[in-house]
Amino acid sequence: MGHMEDLPKDYLFAYQPILDRQHRTVALALLHRHSVSDYAACNEDSVATARVVVNAGMSPELVELLGDRKVFINVDAYFLMSGMASMLPAEKVVLELVHYNQLTEEMKALCRAFKHMGYSFALDDYVPSDTPSALLDDVDIVKLDIRAMSREKLAEIVGTLRGRPISLLAEKVESQEDFDYCHGLGFDLFQGYYFARPTALKGRRTDARQANILNILAHLDQDAGDKEIGEALKQSPDLTLHLLRLVTSVAFGSRSQIGSMREALSLFGRDKLRNWLQMLLFMSGEMGGMEWALFELAAKRGHMIESLVRDVTHQMGSQRQDRGYMVGMLSLVDVLLDTPLRKVLPQIGVVEEIQQAILEKSGVLGTLLTLCEALETADFDAVIEAAGKYHIPLARVMEVQREATLWATAIAADSADLI
Repeated sequence: MGHMEDLPKDYLFAYQPILDRQHRTVALALLHRHSVSDYAACNEDSVATARVVVNAGMSPELVELLGDRKVFINVDAYFLMSGMASMLPAEKVVLELVHYNQLTEEMKALCRAFKHMGYSFALDDYVPSDTPSALLDDVDIVKLDIRAMSREKLAEIVGTLRGRPISLLAEKVESQEDFDYCHGLGFDLFQGYYFARPTALKGRRTDARQANILNILAHLDQDAGDKEIGEALKQSPDLTLHLLRLVTSVAFGSRSQIGSMREALSLFGRDKLRNWLQMLLFMSGEMGGMEWALFELAAKRGHMIESLVRDVTHQMGSQRQDRGYMVGMLSLVDVLLDTPLRKVLPQIGVVEEIQQAILEKSGVLGTLLTLCEALETADFDAVIEAAGKYHIPLARVMEVQREATLWATAIAADSADLI
């Protein structure tokens, strides 16, 4: 596969998680378009478009980290005819048919040929009146945009599809209420950010370890001494053990043996310790799929903002970078703790700049958080606006996004082994 620098500079892409009925992330949906128009309008550039998608969606690093997860990739007739689709590993992708009502008999035959090669197909934005019934026999997944129809219509369509050997995917699931309704209808897969909305984890109380982490974070932001931090850690021996294992794990690039928290502080420094504590805040011994999805999203935001702050300030290892990471990680802590951000952020003791970036989207850090959130919902116009505010090239944003996706996937997998 090529590298980001080999790709056209005017294409944008975003990744959205796809979760199963147990809230586990089982796939990523790759959304993409030309920076100034929808990619489908650029059919004469179909080969270039296909190359972007292949490289952005299935880099060797991402394939390695996916594990059992797959990537959903939009394809149309031009994409399939370009020949690039055959470069995608059949076991790792779901080819998502768009504009399928325009498929010719020749293209339908081409789809069947891909099926015989082991590729899976999904129908995007399924509408019964626009879909040849025979096409349903050749697909594995049907996607329904739950925002494009009433709940009554949604239930009616699900009823017509029930009994077929296909999986149903609800798209644009943005609230717990959406998820509960679609779950009750029998949907198998869910695409959207319902898990990152307040009340998503309603009913879960802050456990003793989370309370202690918040206490330690407050000590760190108040420049408490090592002894005070050590005393706080003694209140949670399992946290001490877990933290020591985490900071010496592969994901953090350290293999040194550590015998105490003082050594950990000396070796890694307080800024990194603060970052790790923020990650540990999302982890508990009984983490379910929703918590892991939330953790990955927070880690991705933190990594992206940290990297882009360096581009804007042209400083390595600056305090602004550390604060950028904190903004990303803490921007979702209200969901985790079921506590409003305006209440929990002062409790943690974070500085005013971080609070304002998260609460008001102000300053450089607030703009970069806005950029991250826009990417998550594939609001590419908002991405262009936010990046332009600080003259960040869009190609650089795409590069950082992929790096952050890889990093968050790796850190979640590594952390899961340590839980």
